[in-house]
Amino acid sequence: MRRKEIEKLLFSPKYRGKVLLGEVAEEIIRETCKELDIEIIDIAMNVVHVHLFIKYPPKYSVNWIAKRLKGRSSKLLRRYISGQKGYEKADTVPVIDEEKEKLRAHKTWYTSLYNKLFGGKN
Repeated sequence: MRRKEIEKLLFSPKYRGKVLLGEVAEEIIRETCKELDIEIIDIAMNVVHVHLFIKYPPKYSVNWIAKRLKGRSSKLLRRYISGQKGYEKADTVPVIDEEKEKLRAHKTWYTSLYNKLFGGKN
């Protein structure tokens, strides 16, 4: 048997969106862990947090595991929610285009730096 690391892992959904409702989110996390050969010792979920106590292969970092679980659950939950009857788009958390957000943040940083250095607007 290969040696496994034991770790407590806590993460929350992006923007603290209240999407971790019901058994669907837990099932997605369990399936993803099973595919990665990660043993869930204990799991506790509420609408804005996931607490995991896991045994995982040392080839994975805790950071990588968290990213993988968050990414996959986010993608699958969005499909699940959008497929439900009575789904209202007004109730969803807006999805931000990552590239546009990075450009906006860079422009804000650059403008701030320019103003500090040259004391005026560019």
